Amino acid sequence: TGLIHCGECHCLVTAETKTKYIKATGETRYYTYYRCTKQGRSPCSQKTIRVEDLEAQIAVMLADLTIEPAFRDWAIGVLERETKAEVELQAKRVAGAEGKLKGLETELYNLNKTYTRGTLDDDFYVSEKEDLKRKILLAKNGLASAQASIASPSVSRNVFVFAAHAAERFASEPDIHARREICKALGDDLTLKDGQLTCTLASWFRAMREAKAETERFQ
Repeated sequence: TGLIHCGECHCLVTAETKTKYIKATGETRYYTYYRCTKQGRSPCSQKTIRVEDLEAQIAVMLADLTIEPAFRDWAIGVLERETKAEVELQAKRVAGAEGKLKGLETELYNLNKTYTRGTLDDDFYVSEKEDLKRKILLAKNGLASAQASIASPSVSRNVFVFAAHAAERFASEPDIHARREICKALGDDLTLKDGQLTCTLASWFRAMREAKAETERFQ
């Protein structure tokens, strides 16, 4: 509930549980359905779908992402080695950007110190000072950009670990909140229309699915 939108009217889809008493056995059965809340201004013709049917479609989505543990371990090893190399390269870029900024700040300090001694022309000092301040601002932006671009190896690991176990976890997990988190990890725009669930996979899962398909093609 709260994750899926109706593909017709774009309202939220919600779960609803109904009970049915069986006179012959004295048993009370519970049935859970998902339906559009139909709270929009336009009429909506979408019908309910049983929770079993909806979860079966989610299971298919997860199964499509599932990878064998051996492939997972190999892929994680490759990605972490590549990420390590990228992190080292980015660290050098950060160090270079820090050195450039420190050099410019030292130049500005020396310029101010020289000016206080009265050995610089006022117009020259103002011009040089403004030029250095502009360069320092650019250097700070460059440093921030270099720091922000440092890769994180945990992202790749989490994606592949998720893909290796998500389908199994979803099938065996009794906690509704845990199952909900698994669905959230898939991506955005979970949409239900005419009994069919669709989803825009997160970019890393799209890339991984393409890599998986390419690998299987050569097996």
